[in-house]
Amino acid sequence: MGDEVEITLVVENSVYKSQLLAEHGLSFWIDYDDSSYLFDTGQGQVLTHNLKTLNLNISELSGVLLSHGHYDHAGGLSAILEQQPEVPVYGHPDLFLPKYSQNTAGEVFRGFAMTKDEINNFNPNTDLTAVQSGLWLTGEVPRKNERETLNDHYQVKEDRELKTDPFRDDQSLVLDTEEGLVIILGCSHAGVINILEHVQQNFAQEIYTIIGGMHLVNASRDRIEWTIEQLQKIDFTQLIPLHCTGERAVRAMQSAFGERVETLSVGDKIKLKGKK
Repeated sequence: MGDEVEITLVVENSVYKSQLLAEHGLSFWIDYDDSSYLFDTGQGQVLTHNLKTLNLNISELSGVLLSHGHYDHAGGLSAILEQQPEVPVYGHPDLFLPKYSQNTAGEVFRGFAMTKDEINNFNPNTDLTAVQSGLWLTGEVPRKNERETLNDHYQVKEDRELKTDPFRDDQSLVLDTEEGLVIILGCSHAGVINILEHVQQNFAQEIYTIIGGMHLVNASRDRIEWTIEQLQKIDFTQLIPLHCTGERAVRAMQSAFGERVETLSVGDKIKLKGKK
């Protein structure tokens, strides 16, 4: 490989650069070993605008990788397929289950408006899967830590029955670089510590960067403190909390890890050296 790896934040909740737009969502453009991928697609309201502004060409995509089936991560897929209908799409089969959340008004649909039949080149995965050499989707993440329990606020409809979403489709992306592994998180519904332990069990390399949504925005103080205690047991160089991590959790991470914690917004890039 040996080429430079570049990760561009295309969609996120915050933006500080002119001409770019923010929304509640997440999407990364990843240039890796002469290939380009999108990991998640945001809601779709700002995706194509930001890609064009950042001079990132949809026609050059080698694939679209989806972390899970919520609207703020998969909603922009239709806009990509309108321009490149044959691009390979990778994700768990449960992406397409009807997903909901509960609030005072009742059920709120949180899925995205596409079916598997509308995707010409869908590549389902449930286990750890190499998209190409040096780039993997984690597949289903075992839930081993009791503190990272399922939230019954999120539901899924199976066989016409609403039940707590098991988030079998929640998966992350792992990149192998010269500096170490880069772990890109979608929303971490499987639990950020469960995810990191799953990666460590499958890869011998050190972790360089952990970046993405950690879904601690509504977590209790106890849950946040426990998460930081577990992160302190993991040898990593850089932690970049985004999207659904939440301000309280980000401040706690900054207090615990100092300069190892970085914050990014739409348009920011990470550049690394590819694996030799």
